[in-house]
Amino acid sequence: MKAMGIPAGATLNIYTVSGELVHKETAQGGLVEWDGRTVEGKTVASGTYYYVVRSGGQNITAGPLVIWRSK
Repeated sequence: MKAMGIPAGATLNIYTVSGELVHKETAQGGLVEWDGRTVEGKTVASGTYYYVVRSGGQNITAGPLVIWRSK
């Protein structure tokens, strides 16, 4: 996943549907790339996740993210 046009210093957080944080990254130069791995480096399972981009203590964008892994 690539997220572009994000303010420098903003954070991208990705959560499971139950609210567990699986990834957190700070934007560098307006771009954040997520390789589908958790903060521990494990590949996430297929399913629905939610992303939240925060800057200056406010959510600036959020939405669902569907990951599909073929077998």
